[in-house]
Amino acid sequence: MLAPSPLRSPALLSLLGLGALGLAGCRSDYSVKSDRLGVDLELQVLSPSYGEFEGDGPAVVTGVVSPAQAKVLVEGQEIEVNEDGSFSVEVPVDYAYRIIEVEASLDTQREDFRVPVFRGVDPVPGWPGGMTARLLPNGLSKLGESLGAAIDGLGWQATLAASLPAYESDIFAIRPVGIFNEPTEVTIEAADGGLDFVATLIDLKLEYELAVDWLGLSSELSISFGEIAISGLLVPILDDEGLLSLELEDPSLVINEPDIVLGPLDGALAELVIDAVLSYVVEPLTDLLLGVVLDSIGTIELGGPIAFETDLLGTSLALNLTDLVTEEQGIGAELALGINEPAASEPIGLSIPDAGTGGVHPAAQAAIALHEGVLQLAIGNLLIDLLGQVDSLLGGFGDLIGGMVRTLPGGDQAPAAAEGWCLGLDPGTAYVARMVPGIAPLGAVYMPDLVVDIGERKGAVCETWLKASLATEINLNIEGGTALGIDLVVAEGVVLEYGAVDQDPEAVVTALGDWLESTFGLVGGLLNFDLADLLGGLGGSGDPADPATLLLGGLAPVVLDSQPMVNADGTTTEGLFVLSLGVWAD
Repeated sequence: MLAPSPLRSPALLSLLGLGALGLAGCRSDYSVKSDRLGVDLELQVLSPSYGEFEGDGPAVVTGVVSPAQAKVLVEGQEIEVNEDGSFSVEVPVDYAYRIIEVEASLDTQREDFRVPVFRGVDPVPGWPGGMTARLLPNGLSKLGESLGAAIDGLGWQATLAASLPAYESDIFAIRPVGIFNEPTEVTIEAADGGLDFVATLIDLKLEYELAVDWLGLSSELSISFGEIAISGLLVPILDDEGLLSLELEDPSLVINEPDIVLGPLDGALAELVIDAVLSYVVEPLTDLLLGVVLDSIGTIELGGPIAFETDLLGTSLALNLTDLVTEEQGIGAELALGINEPAASEPIGLSIPDAGTGGVHPAAQAAIALHEGVLQLAIGNLLIDLLGQVDSLLGGFGDLIGGMVRTLPGGDQAPAAAEGWCLGLDPGTAYVARMVPGIAPLGAVYMPDLVVDIGERKGAVCETWLKASLATEINLNIEGGTALGIDLVVAEGVVLEYGAVDQDPEAVVTALGDWLESTFGLVGGLLNFDLADLLGGLGGSGDPADPATLLLGGLAPVVLDSQPMVNADGTTTEGLFVLSLGVWAD
């Protein structure tokens, strides 16, 4: 097996750069003859095919050379040729892609063959048509904090104060004055069928006026509870219209013994007042509190439907929440994603990530299982289309292209009186989008045979001045928490044609790559996609009195990490990654 060679091959670049008129180029999987004197040298590479996916194994390079005594190099290393001219050798593919270079030579003749192949499998056939998501225990904890603030923000205290019972008798009267309490604490834990919910009212103090008119006495009476716990099962409900809500089922209340402060009263009168407080204030308080809280949060309409359709530079994206599950790992959801077609309405059957399996960041509040096929179909295809339009997108920048040409090695040989310049980018059919561990980048689109054709404009015709094949990688980076940004990197390349003579091909490729990297920023800015859009219609109406607004209005999603997803049984699914998210700001 051949050892892997560097991405750049200076020797090949130099050889391809020979010739006073430059090379007559073609697609980089075709061979090029440099000399046809004497007996014709013929090289035929049978495998691998252009853009082939090699799985986990090496690429098997096979072919036939004629005559059989010709010298054959694969990746710069000479290999054995059989008597019939056939040859075979394995080349490892230890990166996302590899450009396999085969060279045959006989005396002064030489033929070169250059073909890109990819590691792994094609991501498109394995794409499940959607994604899954789960709100993890860290997220449930933050949801509890938000729900506690939401409960207090709904003004239940004022509602309860207006409903507090009073007591009047011939001996004394107890009249409500107000309510005081510390912020409500809510804990939420995942359970089968819903979320175990406990709202704890801390240091609830009911203030009353105690009036004993026949004594001319009026004093403060306070009834304090260290904790009052309201519990139940909080059940997520997804209705037929795709609207999501939380409903509190089987609510109950646990109230401890109150601390009653009477003021100056004592003796038999004090006992009468305490009996009245317990019977007419404390005893009905349980039902009263439950009623007030249930009126506020018995059902919280979170909004929706969690579905949207958008257009991404000609690529339509449609998302639809198809299933919702509640289990001990947290609330899980399945979301169908349609690319240039409607999103499915049935569950997709993809594993849902949870905190107990590998790949989830320990600080994650939520996780999304995302298959790299969506990058291929949505982002990868979009970028390919975008590159194909670059000449029209930069149509007004002919002088910019001409200026760049003149800065290249050999640029002083460019036609000084050119009418204008044109630029064509052809990525061919050999490209793949991959997710990679981490978020810098989150993924990349690999185009190992991007043909750059720069020509002199002559009327309606564009006559090639420089043509090169560049191994190009477009990285997808997370910016601003959830937005996708892109940058282009040229890893290596070869010159196929050049009107300038006596130039170092590698220097030309380097300078051309540097220009393309900076120029792509002008086009790349047209791509605008934010993963936060996946939250769809959540967040409430914006009305401060809307429970959903109080609960979800402070969402601040951020991607923390991305790793290959490990299923519950310890296996992995090809191309499936788990994105760890923060959902609420700290």
